[in-house]
Amino acid sequence: MAPYSRAFVQLALIALLALIGLLCARALRKADGGISMVRAESTVSMDRWWDYCPAGYCPEKKKAGDTRIVSCASILERPENMTVDWTQQSPDGLHEFHAHGSDGQRMSRATHLNNSLFIDIGSYTGEDLKVFAANNPQAKIAAYEPVKQYFQVLSDNMKGFHNVAVHNVGIGPSRSTLCLRLQGDATIAVQPKEDGLCNEGQEAGQILSPDEVFKNMTAIDVVQLNCEGCEYIVLPAIYNSPAVLALINIVEVQFHVASLFKQNYCHVFQAMSQHFEVEYNYDIVWTRFRRKNT
Repeated sequence: MAPYSRAFVQLALIALLALIGLLCARALRKADGGISMVRAESTVSMDRWWDYCPAGYCPEKKKAGDTRIVSCASILERPENMTVDWTQQSPDGLHEFHAHGSDGQRMSRATHLNNSLFIDIGSYTGEDLKVFAANNPQAKIAAYEPVKQYFQVLSDNMKGFHNVAVHNVGIGPSRSTLCLRLQGDATIAVQPKEDGLCNEGQEAGQILSPDEVFKNMTAIDVVQLNCEGCEYIVLPAIYNSPAVLALINIVEVQFHVASLFKQNYCHVFQAMSQHFEVEYNYDIVWTRFRRKNT
């Protein structure tokens, strides 16, 4: 091989190794949770919830002392600042949640709602409701849990509380029967087979629309959702119903971004913000929406 050809090959190999090293370094930084690339580049992988957010997305932070987003207003005024590294701006929503009062901020821990109507969607076994029911014995509480085995435990746990009514149904856009597959403490809802039956390992669950569930209610003080992903079905069903929207004062929800949920977070959050003020928000932990004055 001629000397200049050998030199060319060596330079090409060095350039290739440098490129591989750069790609590996980026991959390692992403594995560690810190995206060092700008926002436009990070959308290529589509593996984080903020990758699916629109360019102008800026989560509202109204809780005193919440410093994760230094200045939402300045970001919105200067769109070029949207190349912000979201993992640095909002590194640990759970840490912030605990720093500002933890569960003590939530409506389920309130003690001043004795004459209220409290709706709990995805009640699981009712551990969260025990505290609220005990602290507010005159409040009316309706709990909704579609999974039969959880519903049975929920019913047993609520027997000592006369102010709690439990319902073995879920809430969705319309009346239907879905097949529910348990995955840890999450529940995945899928359509039945063509014969109307569920696969092995699944159980049938009844789903009702919010219009049907809340048709006899005149006002709802609080709706709580902590249902491991069902919020992306329930919340659109609520905000797409003017009649139901008019009933609700507060929605408090724990958002989740596992699996395909991450694609829906910003869309649902912004849709809710059209109808509700954001009273506090810790991304992907807990958020409280309060109905706007109209």
